[in-house]
Amino acid sequence: MNWYGKILYSQIWTTKSDGSFQEDLVAFYELEYKYQSLKNYEFTGMPQRYESILEKVEEAFYEIMERLKETLILTFRGWLETHAITEPALWAERRTDPYGEGFMSSFDATNNLEGIIGEYIRYQNGGQVPVYNRPNTETVFSNMLGEALEMSNQFSSLQGVTNMIQIEERERLENDLYSDDFENFGINERGEAFQSEEEAKAYIEERVKEADIGHFAQNFGKQEFMSLLEGSGQMETFLVELNQHLVFPLWYNYWRGMGIDDTRDMVEEAYKNLTSASSFEEFHLALEVAIQTCHQGGSMLDYLSEYGGEDDSNPQEIENIMTELTGGKSNAEWDKQLKAIGVKVPGSVKKHNLQMAKV
Repeated sequence: MNWYGKILYSQIWTTKSDGSFQEDLVAFYELEYKYQSLKNYEFTGMPQRYESILEKVEEAFYEIMERLKETLILTFRGWLETHAITEPALWAERRTDPYGEGFMSSFDATNNLEGIIGEYIRYQNGGQVPVYNRPNTETVFSNMLGEALEMSNQFSSLQGVTNMIQIEERERLENDLYSDDFENFGINERGEAFQSEEEAKAYIEERVKEADIGHFAQNFGKQEFMSLLEGSGQMETFLVELNQHLVFPLWYNYWRGMGIDDTRDMVEEAYKNLTSASSFEEFHLALEVAIQTCHQGGSMLDYLSEYGGEDDSNPQEIENIMTELTGGKSNAEWDKQLKAIGVKVPGSVKKHNLQMAKV
């Protein structure tokens, strides 16, 4: 190795990271290993050189940690606020309008309903979307509407539609009554004259009570019902309530069995520590825990692109790299660099690292 190569080799704080999460992660493991070695193993070089090297390692380490922190905070926050909500009403609201921009400004109602039906189908089938014999969405929607009607006291949107229907029915009947006499009104409405205006008014009240969404729903297909919702101003509320009362119980039952409650607690703790760390050591520890949280809950890596801004990330590749690095795959090379600057890595550690490098 020439003199220039030796200088570069001795600059152990220099990493190959290109600024991506994946490369920053590799750099984190490398600098963390070197930082801990400098702190814990004997240094045989000049004390002044030690202080300079440690300072440069810390600076490079801190820069990498800052970039990882930003990505992980965005990822954890997005997951906690949208995917791991276990309170039904909030889950439904975020699921329907995840960015909080107002329903009609963000989504097409028909597409949103299709998504809700798709989630309902998926979690009715144990979390799997049927590849063959996929249920007809019209039929599924009809079944969902039937369920909603059975719990209509929990669907304010359905009550809103009923109120609109009843108002329109009352206006129609009263207009017919007062544009003619009560006898003809009775003949036109029921084929038999009323004996008095009071009898006609009582008939109107009875008809208005009968004019509810349940009475009319059997005549509505999906598109007709969507038009009815839009006309009554209940579209967004209905979609949120479908998610809350019909989809969430199925979703939560599936993910509870997959450990979502424990995972949420773990991610919440990692997120809190990342955002509250004040010292270098607290920051370092919080980031270690956050990275391990991603590693243990591998599905968290799937959200790097959605929330963390890592559009080109490959979750499986990152997970493989994490497994290799935590297993000490690169430690032997780092040991050589540490030895070159005067760090006495214990023989047992070097032997172990050399064995891992050959695996």
